[in-house]
Order: sequence, then C-alpha cells, then structure tokens
Amino acid sequence: MGQDPLEEKFLTAIRRLWPQGVPLVVAVSGGSDSMALLTLLMATLSQWPSFIHPIHIDHGLREQSAADAEWVVSYVHQKWGLWVAVKEVDATPKTAHESVEMAARRARYQALYQYAEEFGHNTRIVLAHQSDDQAETILMRILVGTGIEGLSGMKPVQGQVIRPLLEFSREDLRQYLRARAISWQEDETNSDVKWVRNRIRHRVLPFLRQEVNPKLSYALIRLGKQASELSNWIDNAVDQFSSEHHIDVSQPSVTIPLTNSMLPRPIIAAMLSRYGIAHGLRLSARQINAALVGDTTWPKGFRVMHREGALHLTVPKPRDPVFSDCVPVELPEKGRLPWLGGHLEIGTQTWPFGNQERYTAAIDHARWPLLAIRCWQPGDNIRPLGMRGTKKLQDVFSDCKIPRFWRHRWPVVIGRSEGEFRVLAVVGLVIDEEAKALPGALVHGISWYPDIEDE
Repeated sequence: MGQDPLEEKFLTAIRRLWPQGVPLVVAVSGGSDSMALLTLLMATLSQWPSFIHPIHIDHGLREQSAADAEWVVSYVHQKWGLWVAVKEVDATPKTAHESVEMAARRARYQALYQYAEEFGHNTRIVLAHQSDDQAETILMRILVGTGIEGLSGMKPVQGQVIRPLLEFSREDLRQYLRARAISWQEDETNSDVKWVRNRIRHRVLPFLRQEVNPKLSYALIRLGKQASELSNWIDNAVDQFSSEHHIDVSQPSVTIPLTNSMLPRPIIAAMLSRYGIAHGLRLSARQINAALVGDTTWPKGFRVMHREGALHLTVPKPRDPVFSDCVPVELPEKGRLPWLGGHLEIGTQTWPFGNQERYTAAIDHARWPLLAIRCWQPGDNIRPLGMRGTKKLQDVFSDCKIPRFWRHRWPVVIGRSEGEFRVLAVVGLVIDEEAKALPGALVHGISWYPDIEDE
C-alpha cells in the first residue's frame, strides 16, 4: 500500500524546509492542528529523520489548562513514546497597549526560543499554523491596516520558526486524524469571540463567505502569495541597491542616494523600514510616508533629511539636559573635558593670547582660581563687559542667534565669591565685568568645540 497523499505532500514540504537530522522543537497544544503536525512528523520520520522534542505551553488562562497539559503529556507518550515538556508562562500584559492575546503570544514565543536553545543553534521551532489560519491572518491585517509584507501573511520559514502546514486546510488535517483514530482536544477559547482572531474566524469570515465570496479563503491565500512574491522582489532589489551603494542600515548615519535614480518608492520605503528595525524603531506607514516626502523626525529623535539628492538618516541628538541633571563640573587647570554636544579645552595662559578659537572665554586667574561649568538655568544673568547693569542669559542667546536646541547645552562658567556662585562667562558669547583680565595677567583659557555642523 502506498503512502497517504497527505503524508506525501507533507514530506515534499519538509524536505524544502529543514535538513535531515536537525532537532525540532514541536509546539503541541493538543488541538487538531498540532496533533496532526506531530502525527505527520512521526509518519515521515523514517524518510526524513529528525530529533523531535514536543513542548506544551500552558498560559494559565483557563482553570482546566493544567488538566489539558496532563492529557497532552499522557496521550503523546502513550501513542509515540515521546515525553512532552510543559512550560508555564505568564500571559499578563506588560504595558497598557498590550492585550492579553498579545501578551500570551509574546510569552509563548519566548518560551519556545528558550527551550530551543537547549538543543543547539541549528534547532528549528515547528508550529502548526495551517491555511485557514493564514486566511484569517491576512484578513485581520487588511482590516487593521498593513503593507505589502503584512499581506504576505505568515511565512513558511521565519528565522528558526518553521510552518510546514500552511498548504493544508483544517478540515483535511482533521480527516487525516479521524482516519487514524488520533484524538485531539477542543479548546473552548477558540470559540470565545472576545479575541480578535476568533471574531474574524466565527463572525467576519462566515459572513463574507456567505454574502460575498464562498471561496474567500482561497482568494485571501492567493493574495498572500502574490504579496509574498512582490515582497521578495522588493527585498532582493533593496539588497542589490544596498550592495551597489555600500549602504549598511545598521550604522547610525545612513545616506540613500536618489540623484539620477529611478528607484521605486516601495524600495525606498523598505530601506527606511529596515533602518528602523535595525535601530529598534517600530515605524508606521504614516511615519515612513512622511520621510519619503520631506524632512521629518521619527520616534526617539531619529531624523530624516532630504539634502542634495539624497536621504540622510541620522541618530538622535543628545537630549536637552534637565536642569537638575546638569550639575556644576569643576574645571581642571589644564586638559580636555567632554561636554554636551562637544568638548572643552582648558589651559592657563597669559592674556591676551593669540589664535583664539571661535568659542573662547578668558577668566582672570588671580581673582577666580577655582572655576566650574554648568548649563544655563532659569534666572541666570550676567554683567557684560562695559555695562553697568545685568543681562539675562536668555537675552544673550537670543541676541547671538543661538538655536533653542543648543541653549541648554552651551557651557556657562561660574565662580564662587563670598559663599555664592556667580556667572562669569558664557563661553564664546559674553564675559562678566568681574572676570575681565588686564594685559599680562594669567587667565583660565576655555575653548569649546561644539558639534553643530548640521544645525
């Protein structure tokens, strides 16, 4: 008697998905899909050998979840002699924006990856998602909003994760189990419509099949395959363009040349998306579109600028210091001192000294032997050289046309007099009357080198 057609189809699929002899961590929930997956793996084991390690994830969301785990462990061991590892996970949402459904998925995948680490780097994680799941996923993504890659649905291979049943329907798998008298458990949470996917499965899809297209699932899966082909073409085009122009999106600053280029918009969008992923940004379609049409700022302060026929992606500038963070720092007699947005060079010299830098302050050494530096604070004022009255530092910055972005970074020199600190200089902008030095006097020479070329 020949091999079952479903097993032949499955064997053809897995030969493309993983090499012989690799460890397989197989997620077994006890439902019909996962039991069919395990049955097919065992049925084809002699023709495509692998080391099978079943695991059951207990989310603890139902009172009978522990009993379900016991049934899976007992049944699988009795049927195939395999021991099933049981991992209890915490499905409590970690943020206000995370649903229980999302938290359960996060915890489940984390447990699967951790278990896979026990069997080596070449271990695959095998999941039982089938074609009905794929249709639900694609429709759900259409309804909530997605791009070309999202329309592709679940991938057969996604890193360590393998989904060999995406070409099989739920009903075909159940018929296969019935023919072999394999039992499974019905999880009542699969019919609970408080979950988004279940509402789509039990309400939206049946309505659309009845009222619009009886073969909706096939149409959605066909759309997913076409989107996957287009997504793969875009990925290949991005790889080629990046290689030709030596673009590495993992670098903090990236330039994407657009001059004399007929680069299609989807390819540029894909490159921007890759940059975001590489730097931990979850970019929406709106944020990517904003970057395509003009200068914009992304989350965490990442910037996109259109300059001279190219897109320039840059890391965030140092954040504006909070006043309480910017405590006074004592200046050394000589040396280099890192400062917000640049660095300071300090030395003792005779006044006046030549070759003054663009941003330099000279403070009389005899009167002010000890100096410190800090950021501008509310209420700061100074008595500029030659003036009788005082002036707010805010007005100094405004008169000197210092961008707001830099005002709280600009180094302010202070000295201690009669138990109180006094502002003696804003480096390169103004000196206090009390800090001036006579010719031939020894001074603290303070030069600031800010990184403001792109401001």
